[in-house]
Amino acid sequence: MPVPSSGNVAVARLVIQPSGASQSPPRLTVVSRGALPPDAYVVSTVARAAAKGQFLATVAVVRPATSTSPVPSGPTKSLSLRLPTGFRLVNLQFANDVLYTNRRPPFAPLSGGMTSVLAGQNPSALPASAVTKDAQLLAFDRFIPLAHARVLGVQYVSAVFKRTGTTLTATIGLAGLPQVNAVELGFPAGMKVTQATGLPGTEGLLLGSAVHLVSSRGSFQEGRQYTFTLRLSRPPAKGDAVTLRASEHYFEGSLPFAERFVLT
Repeated sequence: MPVPSSGNVAVARLVIQPSGASQSPPRLTVVSRGALPPDAYVVSTVARAAAKGQFLATVAVVRPATSTSPVPSGPTKSLSLRLPTGFRLVNLQFANDVLYTNRRPPFAPLSGGMTSVLAGQNPSALPASAVTKDAQLLAFDRFIPLAHARVLGVQYVSAVFKRTGTTLTATIGLAGLPQVNAVELGFPAGMKVTQATGLPGTEGLLLGSAVHLVSSRGSFQEGRQYTFTLRLSRPPAKGDAVTLRASEHYFEGSLPFAERFVLT
């Protein structure tokens, strides 16, 4: 499976078949530790599958940020995993750099099971089970708590949406991005933003089907949540998503990533 870019995460799903009637979950081993950057670490969760005798493993590679700006995704090194004797790999699927807009993985999120750290040292206060859960949520364009993003060391703009009819409340926060002063929310075609209000010291600039949420007093503060109330031309439909971009210069230029969050 791939090693993610700095400040990002890779997640893989393995389907494992025991050669006998083993009832114990297999423990994976990382055999190419030299490909793992010094600050990165690997965690896994292994659970019994619905198919008789099989196990499902979720493996997450977390690489905390080493710079103040996100690193665009690109070719990365590969990490090799080994199964213990008595087990064979049936299927392997993975997604790299899941923090930003990416193809959704073909596998379903997995919860429960036995968790462990396979390589590196998890510097966060999160257990391995929370790390693999967060990695899967990011891969499926879902929100993770801002506090989790901060301790994972990823560069992340969180967004939580609540809607009532055509009114949408958007709460944003930042982790690992200390210079951001504007965030853009882009809505599906045919859905316009007709009004945007926020806390004192912030403002919303309407751009048709998009809106710029701006800190008029400098950068947004990391760890703080900012709530904006938006009026839309139509209620969001099931499956609608919003694309999020961030800028350090009021969109004279934007950071080299976009995130996508499902609204409903």
